[in-house]
Amino acid sequence: MSAEGKLTFDPTFVSFAGTSLGQPAMIVFGVLVVSNEYSTGMIRTSLAAVPQRGTFLFSTPGVLRAVIGGGLYMTLIALFSMGVAAMLRSPRLARDA
Repeated sequence: MSAEGKLTFDPTFVSFAGTSLGQPAMIVFGVLVVSNEYSTGMIRTSLAAVPQRGTFLFSTPGVLRAVIGGGLYMTLIALFSMGVAAMLRSPRLARDA
């Protein structure tokens, strides 16, 4: 890498490059889930059973904990993998994967 490239290199930006690809996928997934319920008319049934929107969105106990826990789990797995790769210090790991 050139000297100018080293000065302008941002490792944080590069490490989050996959986020820009995953974010649109999650947006599309969220829109499809909600729009499917409206297009089939099931939203009427769902809201008739649970009229309050806040209760409707978070009605099952433990859902919020599971969502936060899932994100935390994936973060810890990534950090663990980074730690193992740093301990082994082998460029061969990246080529074999």
